[in-house]
Amino acid sequence: VDAQQSMQRANERIEQSAQQALSETVRDYDSVRTESCSVQLCQAQTRYALYPVWILNTKWKDQLYTFAMNGQTGKFVGNLPMDKGKFWTMALSLGVGLSVVATIVMMLIG
Repeated sequence: VDAQQSMQRANERIEQSAQQALSETVRDYDSVRTESCSVQLCQAQTRYALYPVWILNTKWKDQLYTFAMNGQTGKFVGNLPMDKGKFWTMALSLGVGLSVVATIVMMLIG
C-alpha cells in the first residue's frame, strides 16, 4: 500500500488513539460521554521504514502470550511467560550467595 492510501487509516488511528488517551485520564466516574472532539493534524509527512521485527505468539499453561522481538538487536517487548518458582529459587540463591560473600569480606576487613 502506498503512502496516500495509508494516510486516511493512519489519521483515523491517530484520532482514535488521542481520544482514548484523553478518556483514560478521567477517573472516579461511572460513565463518561464525549460531547465534541476536534483533532487537527498538521504537516503530515511520510517516511518509509522497514524494521526487522518478529511478532511471536505462544501459549503456556493455558495463557496466550504475545511479544515482539527486534531482529537486529534481539530485544524483546511484551508479556513473556515466567516460571515464578524458578524466579524465586534464583532470587533466593543469589541473595544467599551475596550475603555469604559480604560476610566473608566483612570478616576479612574487620
